Amino acid sequence: MAKQSFDLAKLRLGIYQDRIFLGVPLQELLVAVEITAICHYPTFTINLDAGSDIAYHFDARSSEGRIVQNTCVAGAWGAGGEILSMPPEFVSSQPFTLKIAVEQELVVYLNGRVLTRYAHCLPLTQINTVHIVYPPENLQVQSVQVFEQTAPAIEQPPLPPQEITDMPAFLENLPPQFEPLRLFLEANLVPYIKFTATDAGHLNSASFRGPADWSGDPLELWQSKIGGHPYLPKGTSYPTDAETGEMMMFLMQINCADLPVIESLNLPRQGLLQFYIGLDVPMCTLSPEQHRVLYYPDVSKDKNDLITDFSFLAEPASSLEWYDDVYALNFSVQRDVFWNARRQLDESFEMPEALTELGEDFTEWISDYEDECTLRHGRINKLGGYPELHSYVDETIEGFRGRLLLELQHPFDIDNNFYFFIEDLDLANLNLSNVESYFVSV
Repeated sequence: MAKQSFDLAKLRLGIYQDRIFLGVPLQELLVAVEITAICHYPTFTINLDAGSDIAYHFDARSSEGRIVQNTCVAGAWGAGGEILSMPPEFVSSQPFTLKIAVEQELVVYLNGRVLTRYAHCLPLTQINTVHIVYPPENLQVQSVQVFEQTAPAIEQPPLPPQEITDMPAFLENLPPQFEPLRLFLEANLVPYIKFTATDAGHLNSASFRGPADWSGDPLELWQSKIGGHPYLPKGTSYPTDAETGEMMMFLMQINCADLPVIESLNLPRQGLLQFYIGLDVPMCTLSPEQHRVLYYPDVSKDKNDLITDFSFLAEPASSLEWYDDVYALNFSVQRDVFWNARRQLDESFEMPEALTELGEDFTEWISDYEDECTLRHGRINKLGGYPELHSYVDETIEGFRGRLLLELQHPFDIDNNFYFFIEDLDLANLNLSNVESYFVSV
């Protein structure tokens, strides 16, 4: 564990509305931040930031005689927040030490005793900055120390077998008149990871006889799957919409150790990637936050470490008619040119001038192939690549940023399609707070 003490002058980001802003960038995983100060009139804020989100907000409000704790995701604060009474140490004009430690939950210590605990709402790996904001006449910060844990070198798991299709079907059946395009097409093949869903069973819900308690997942908590129960370590809050407080439906999770490696996709090679969606299924409407994407870098297979009782989801699952079927996943590497999608969505995709005369006829021919792919669901479920532009998908995703992270046509209801996009830099840093999602029901 590394400990850093800082020159406060170098931490100062500026003064806004008569408040000093201090910023502490993190290099490794945060273990704790410790602040020693003297308070004359307790008005100050400490934020543990995760990109544009705030994983933990500690706000001392002297005018109200209380402290507010909260989390802010996608600009939306948690409903109500958690309230603490103002401790006497904050109004004693004597030095105090406030320490926020990252444990099974966030634990705030005041002069060595526990002041409060706060359940994690965002993955700890996303916390990248500590911000301290205060009026200088109210608070005198004497020192700031940060404790960080250097992530140990992790031996990469053996790569899973990769089922590789050397050539997509359209190139194997390329008509003679389009042979001049072959080299161009082969050079522009895009690798992606296709996943195939196999029905594994269902949860106990109101749709079936027996207890409707949302139990009965046939797969393990750490397996790659669509539906079922998510991997959720004890002490971790189940994702809820930050604005409405409603539980989000667990859509799917991917154990990254199952994935074949495609270097250009830059997906993690271990850990667990989860997708939640704020969907009212019968109404086909999304909640204000729409989605939550989480990543757990370490996966425990000890059920004593994990939440196993998900009966608390039975009521929202029934009222919002969540999908109760569970599907196991298999992955394979595929390649395709995604002709129509790239011509519409990728400005850098241009045919050489010498071949443009063939372009119109080729577009007409390959459109039949791509329509067939859609009808047969051949490229529908994937990581990477380009989205299938059926129905009104192109209108819905217009203006998306980044590249396709996940496309899912839900096997329980193939009319419902989910799309997630991410910027390359965010994926490299596993910053999932800026992921964009779109939902199309046809």
